[in-house]
Amino acid sequence: MSYSAEAQEKREMAARARRLAGSVKAPADREALIRTARQLESEAGELENKADGQAADADSPPARRLA
Repeated sequence: MSYSAEAQEKREMAARARRLAGSVKAPADREALIRTARQLESEAGELENKADGQAADADSPPARRLA
């Protein structure tokens, strides 16, 4: 699975956690779900940065070997 696909999956999980948090009555549980959503979004951002780095590496010319 690519970094971009993993990031998208984490963002979808974060969205589900936020939706679930809206239906939970216990404040501690709601806050835990929101923290989880924030963590997933943070991880998604890190994965997107890795994906951007890979794309930049793919765009750069190959290194030349010194013989």
